[in-house]
Amino acid sequence: MLRPDTAPFARLSILALLLTGLLLPPPALPAPPLDVLETRRADSLARTLPWNVSLDRRSAQPHELGVQSVVIEQESRKGAAAGLRHARVYQYDHRHRIARRVRVELNSGRPLDSVSVQGHHLPLNDVERRWALSRLAAAPRLLARMRAEQQRLGRLAFESLDELDLKASVFLPADPTHPCAQERCALLALFDASRTVFALEPVVRFASGKVSTLGALDEQAPGELAGDR
Repeated sequence: MLRPDTAPFARLSILALLLTGLLLPPPALPAPPLDVLETRRADSLARTLPWNVSLDRRSAQPHELGVQSVVIEQESRKGAAAGLRHARVYQYDHRHRIARRVRVELNSGRPLDSVSVQGHHLPLNDVERRWALSRLAAAPRLLARMRAEQQRLGRLAFESLDELDLKASVFLPADPTHPCAQERCALLALFDASRTVFALEPVVRFASGKVSTLGALDEQAPGELAGDR
């Protein structure tokens, strides 16, 4: 129980705390993620920034994928003015096999800066996934092995890859001497209509377009399907 001579001071302290809470600004809400239009704008702005001019043009290898923006994310900057929107764009250049991160300001529509990053194992985008699947579709010997696997299990062999469910991810091997430790590769997991995954795991190497299976690459054996390009 409060002593009579301290009760007024206690009530004033409580009132001051309540008023302070009312006067303080509410905590800042996290910036919302990029919407579709902002994502497209960030991609477009990043593509306007030239790559490192020291790149030797002669070292470039023609590649139909060219430059791919593989990750585009909203960037929260401490102390940034309210309403300013920034994004980070991670790009992979399949011609030079290098990657970079570009920062852009969406409000003003300008790229801010770029830095080189280790990009062989950045996530795949949808274009790269489709390209990897197209390489598998052009590998008849591997497709024949997959169909034979289904038949051994007493199932009807697929006619088209469209009948299968595909999950594609960038391949990061644990072994640093593995070819895909130093280049961009896609590991494909395929499921048939019964949701059974194929034992064969195709690996697509983006630099060469070669298609193999995980075991063949791991063993460094002549199991790589050099003819299935």
